[in-house]
Amino acid sequence: MIKTFSLAGAVALSLVTTMAVAQDGRFAASFGGPSAMASPDGLATIAATYADPRGGIKGSDADGEIGVTYSFGSAVRNVSVTVGASITGTTKPFGDAGSFTLNASRLVHVSEKSLTFVGASASGLGSWGPNAASRADRKAQVAVTNTGVIGAGEIPYIASIGYGQDVVWDSKTTTATTGQLKDGASYAFGLGVIPNVSLGISGTETQTNAGVVVGLPFAPGVSIAAGVYDVGGRVHREQKSITIGYGIDTKGLFK
Repeated sequence: MIKTFSLAGAVALSLVTTMAVAQDGRFAASFGGPSAMASPDGLATIAATYADPRGGIKGSDADGEIGVTYSFGSAVRNVSVTVGASITGTTKPFGDAGSFTLNASRLVHVSEKSLTFVGASASGLGSWGPNAASRADRKAQVAVTNTGVIGAGEIPYIASIGYGQDVVWDSKTTTATTGQLKDGASYAFGLGVIPNVSLGISGTETQTNAGVVVGLPFAPGVSIAAGVYDVGGRVHREQKSITIGYGIDTKGLFK
């Protein structure tokens, strides 16, 4: 879902689970936004994000987030499930907030050049910190993701649309220090135009996010994403972030 601060884990997943991968090393991964992309059974990821300012609130200090995920099940045979946990606050105080996430995905259509997934997610589960008592961070979202290759050059792409709780900043009431979220639609798109690099964009009716995801050919499973949330500061939540993620096939460790 569209949040100004919650990339850890998601970036690692976006690269290592992407199905649209060309033979020359091109891949497609989005930056932020909704996703119904299924993860391979047994995939574990860990990622660390550094963002400035925290929460996109001008004047706040920079901060970090650590996220871990584990996926099991098959989106082809039944359902792929991913569970995750994130800890916000890697500076001072450490771990002052955090929560758990749950995602489910199913492959619903296969064509010659694309795959389509549907999914549902819940975030902010078992949260601690500022939002624990109010349940303000508990949200649900549904999404559809299509991924494949397009054009004569078979360029990898990934496109998602979603609808969920509290994903849209209300531009009429949001200021530099306060704001209100409402239910609404969101989108994400990624395009792998050159080897090992994907350009991504995501957003809602009031916010646009843009970034780049890089896969390191000399370090399989490692991805780096960098970008800006709320480009132009339309809802006063402009934030720069960088994430380093790593994904590993845990089942492969025992073969």
